[in-house]
Amino acid sequence: MVYKADEWIPFLSSEAMEKAWKQHQKELMTMPFRGIRPWAWWEYESFEPKKQISGPAPLAENYLDRGEPALWQNKQDADLAVFEAEYEYLKRLNLLLPGEAEEIENDRSKN
Repeated sequence: MVYKADEWIPFLSSEAMEKAWKQHQKELMTMPFRGIRPWAWWEYESFEPKKQISGPAPLAENYLDRGEPALWQNKQDADLAVFEAEYEYLKRLNLLLPGEAEEIENDRSKN
């Protein structure tokens, strides 16, 4: 098992996790995530962190969890930090799937 971000993941190694993602990526990405991505996408496919909008700076910017820094001076700093939403990240970097933006905008207009 591998320990990551306060949870146990049932894989024997990081390599096994990556192999499983590569093997099932196509199937997983067809699931209705609309505006968000599964954890493995962030781990293996994202290429830059989310933009920080406000709050204190993290201790390290290169250790990420779902696109956000995971190392902070204390819990209060982590709680005060605000980052762009996953949808905004995907939209800014032109990473939305075909039709994904339209589905999200349609859902928003119904509310």
